[in-house]
Amino acid sequence: MAGWDGKEYVSQPVPQQIGSLLGIVSVNAAVSSTRIVSGPQNLLEMIKTVDMTGYDLIMLGYGTNDWGYQDETLDDMRMGLDTFKATLKSKNPNAKVFYELPMEQFG
Repeated sequence: MAGWDGKEYVSQPVPQQIGSLLGIVSVNAAVSSTRIVSGPQNLLEMIKTVDMTGYDLIMLGYGTNDWGYQDETLDDMRMGLDTFKATLKSKNPNAKVFYELPMEQFG
């Protein structure tokens, strides 16, 4: 989502590519090397500072290189995503939220 392809940052990360395909303006708020509930740039801290009230569609992605941090259990991740969803819905109840499941990387 942030544009890292495993070797370098690309000029057209996934959100921009989807926006181009759909003919819409996309804003990419992705953060590399983050987690859902732990660490300095986690999703639960981000939702407090990123204004998502004006968006119709929101896509949340979680890369395979982020998956499996030892300090986040599946229950932690579930709780974090549920909290994110509840917070987002309270700020922007009409937004449609899409969750991109981690894609396998064979690089």
